[in-house]
This record gives sequence, C-alpha cells and structure tokens, in this order.
Amino acid sequence: GWKEGVKIIFAEPGMAQEVRFVVYQLPHPLFTRRGDDLWCSCELTSEQARDGVNMTVPTIDGAGVQLCIKANSRMVNKEGKKVLSGQGMPKKGGGERGNLVVNFAVRGVFHRRVVKPLIHAVKRGWKFGLVGTP
Repeated sequence: GWKEGVKIIFAEPGMAQEVRFVVYQLPHPLFTRRGDDLWCSCELTSEQARDGVNMTVPTIDGAGVQLCIKANSRMVNKEGKKVLSGQGMPKKGGGERGNLVVNFAVRGVFHRRVVKPLIHAVKRGWKFGLVGTP
C-alpha cells in the first residue's frame, strides 16, 4: 500500500554504502489510485440500468464483491457511483483499507438524452450556433 515516491533506505552498520529504493506506481488496467482509495469504471447497458443486475465488482486482491443493482437504481441513474468501504488500498500502519469507488456509465444514455433531442429539434426547424458567434 505504499504510495508513489516513497523512499526506502537500507543501511546496516558496517556497510560501505546504503541501498535506496524509490516506489513507482505502474498504471493498472482496472483501477486508478487516489490516496488510499481505488476508482474503477463499470459500463452497464441501458437494459441493465433499467431492469437491475447482479454483478461482481473486481477488487485489488482478486476476490471481487457481489453488487446487486436494483431496477432504476439511484446509484446508477442519479449519483453515478457506489462507494465500497474497506475495499481500497491498505492504509499506512496496517489494519484499515481505503475505499473502492465504482463509477457507473450507462451505454446509450448520451445518445438518448442528448443526441435524440437534438435530432428532433433540428427536424422541427430549430437553429443552433456557438455562443458568442454571429
């Protein structure tokens, strides 16, 4: 659970030199680290968001956490995220862990909420322009 930039120095009495290590963080394919918290993205279909779904959210230790998303869940549609306490990186000193924050993205929402209304508006003769342009 050490953070990037931490320096580890090994020095024994009688050694001619110290041995120094610097911790570097490599990108992870699923998680982004923010302090002791881990963030990941989860894409759902519009049907899964509407009807609900049971899913396993991956965790850093590989075990996974079962998550039940109810039909038309506020967690997905309004808040856009779920915080899973104690599923993040180990905290300094041991014992506790940070959180795992799952960001939900619903496939098709942008098209349904933005593109379709714009298409209908254009068909009705509405004109669009950039703000501040003649």
